[in-house]
Amino acid sequence: MHRRAKRNGCASELVHRHLDRAAVIIGGAPSRLTDILDCPKDAIFISANDHGCRQQVCNYICACEDLGERLISWKIPVISGLPIADYRVFDLPLPNSAALGAWAAWIMGCVPIVIVGVECYQGGTYPHDLKVRTSGHSLNLQEHLHRWSRLGQLAPGGQFRAISGPLLQIFPRYQPKEAKAFPSLYEEAKNQAAGISMQFYQTIDIGERRYHKGEICEVTALEERFLDRKHAKSASRL
Repeated sequence: MHRRAKRNGCASELVHRHLDRAAVIIGGAPSRLTDILDCPKDAIFISANDHGCRQQVCNYICACEDLGERLISWKIPVISGLPIADYRVFDLPLPNSAALGAWAAWIMGCVPIVIVGVECYQGGTYPHDLKVRTSGHSLNLQEHLHRWSRLGQLAPGGQFRAISGPLLQIFPRYQPKEAKAFPSLYEEAKNQAAGISMQFYQTIDIGERRYHKGEICEVTALEERFLDRKHAKSASRL
């Protein structure tokens, strides 16, 4: 059984938290073992699910998959749309946990954002199990790349870089001496990260989240419709 999130935190709280810092997003593919050696050592490290955590100390986990205690056990903040999230994301059409990590680094104001351990399932799956099959194997390479290209719309101007593998078809190769680009614009990042702000007049449970009387929180569009239909007098949009 999953715990409730300790707090109703939102991704909008992360906007420009690490302004001008490099970020490294660590996926699960075997190339992460060598690619990470070429990454900036003073970066913010973001683990896609717990793959990066298995390799080195990370600052955040980003997760699209509900892995429950497997993520919680690392005791670092989780960025996700799932009930376990410490920082919740809202209604984003991101294809996987590594792409979510890249987007999260963008709203944090990170430059550059280096993606490692993402091979789009063209090689071995994981360093410890090269042949295991996952849902990612059901998509061809062009579909994977098309999904990754959505970052251009969701994180405009992001300085995304790869070190090896198929992502070099859409992102430039990371060069340590490359000049940093401008980070995300604060208001643009805030708008991308925000949910719908609601003020609660009574304590209400929505799924596995509890919103307390007097609390101001962000919710999804679906949750706002639920509140309007079932609890119209218990919460209002700000």
